[in-house]
Amino acid sequence: MTSRERIKAALTGKPVDRPPLNLGPKFKTFENELPDHDFLLGWMKEREFLELREYVRPWSDSYCGFEPPLFNRYMMVSANRISTETKNVSSDKRVITGTICLPDGNVYYEDHQTRGFDTSWHVAVPGDDLSALDRMISAPFEVHEESVRETIRRFEELDDKLGDNGYPNLFLPSPAVAVSQGMHLENFLELCFSEPETVHSYCKEITRRISICIDALFSMKKFDCAVIFGGSEQFTPPMMNPKSFDEFVVPYEGELVKQLKKYNIPIECHCHGKISYALGSIIKMGYDATDPVEPPPQGDITFNEARKKAGDKLTLVGNIEIVEIENGTPEQIKKHIRDILAAGKDRLIIDDAAGLRQKITERMYLNYKAWIDAYREYTI
Repeated sequence: MTSRERIKAALTGKPVDRPPLNLGPKFKTFENELPDHDFLLGWMKEREFLELREYVRPWSDSYCGFEPPLFNRYMMVSANRISTETKNVSSDKRVITGTICLPDGNVYYEDHQTRGFDTSWHVAVPGDDLSALDRMISAPFEVHEESVRETIRRFEELDDKLGDNGYPNLFLPSPAVAVSQGMHLENFLELCFSEPETVHSYCKEITRRISICIDALFSMKKFDCAVIFGGSEQFTPPMMNPKSFDEFVVPYEGELVKQLKKYNIPIECHCHGKISYALGSIIKMGYDATDPVEPPPQGDITFNEARKKAGDKLTLVGNIEIVEIENGTPEQIKKHIRDILAAGKDRLIIDDAAGLRQKITERMYLNYKAWIDAYREYTI
């Protein structure tokens, strides 16, 4: 099987010759040239990473995607309302200022980035109080045609690069996440308890907006890809009561999953945290796959427990914690991989749970090699 065939089969419950192996989006083994983003990704040019990239290349199945510009996590305001400006404030710090243009005045957010770390820290949010969120949700909404075209352009570019060496995905925001991103997390969690009806009204409108954008995008082009909704871990312990997942996630993601099924698209739920309760709800919503499945102490369910609960209804993606790669031993990594593979090769994609985001240490280098070696031993 090609990597494309293998990943698609794994996502949809079809037989595979071997479980797909994806070491996360940074390895990009389908490309000859690495991305030229020195500020965040300069470490990708260092010897340890390059050696690992070549070591895994014969076995790598790239499951790769992006967040389409048609969608956003700021109340799903019309795409053309958001603009950003990036400034290097020092040799090692970058500030991204976002402007959301509203009829009654702009609101702003600010993200910070540090050299050598592929992540952003949300420092300032547009919704310090509910009035800003009310203004964003009340602004006239429209599908921005240029964002539809740009989404299609970026997808076609990725799809061409992947070829048979991988399978693309589009990452869409969970409606509730599009609310939480607009305000500080602690305020959002409090809002869910103090004014749940307000959160529901926001989620209902955001679901409507996402639905319109889905139809606008998928009616214009037939996509051979997966769609990932994420990341609704705000509604799993330790942040919230397990049943909050049923209240704030299921009615809205569930509606969008049904809509996407009409386009014959594999659909995956991205949700960290303690998901032992949520796993049953994810299956009932009709998802094809979920990621990650995190064992204690990060999560509350082992892979074998998740496999027993999911049966043949759901593909499990992930299973290797980045903290294991950072702090474990090669022997522990090999045992973990062997235990996962012993549960069977179908409805499984071997992946990490968060993705590599910084320079590889010597320990990480050895643990990644152990991961690859254990997988090779299984498949040879």
